[in-house]
Amino acid sequence: MIPASGIGVALVINGNDTSAPSRLKAVDTNVLRILHGQPPAPTVVREDWLQRYSWAVSLALLLAELLSLWLALSILLRRRAPSRKRRLPLALTACALVLDGFALWLCFIYAPARFDTQLAVIVRQFPDVGATLVPALALALIWPIPRTVWLLSRMRAGPQCARRQRMEPAGPL
Repeated sequence: MIPASGIGVALVINGNDTSAPSRLKAVDTNVLRILHGQPPAPTVVREDWLQRYSWAVSLALLLAELLSLWLALSILLRRRAPSRKRRLPLALTACALVLDGFALWLCFIYAPARFDTQLAVIVRQFPDVGATLVPALALALIWPIPRTVWLLSRMRAGPQCARRQRMEPAGPL
């Protein structure tokens, strides 16, 4: 405010951007620099990669979980698994369990410890993250045990089902 010349500036911003607070710290000084005819100073973003790109990480987790679900269902709902590809369900099960473990570790251990907050606060403060993170976590929590049991039981029953189909007659003679 410069009362003698009648110049004043009012800046109203939403300063509750917890994903990148360092960008907001330079706003007031840069406005003053512009008013004095100087170029604004470049802003240095100091947030870590997970804080800056949390929406992309949660979207990637959701897409990976959906891909895992689709692959598991495509293998489980096939009529008969080829005997030479018996390791594919095992590899899929292992990869899916690693993905689920990573998603749970990231959401329940790493992120809350790194940002010193609870998962519910993260979901509430970042609705774009919560919209993709909650379904990804639901899949990572609910689907691993039924998927693993179903895949392993299907693998155990695979050779026996194939032998029974070969031994049974096709129809009445």
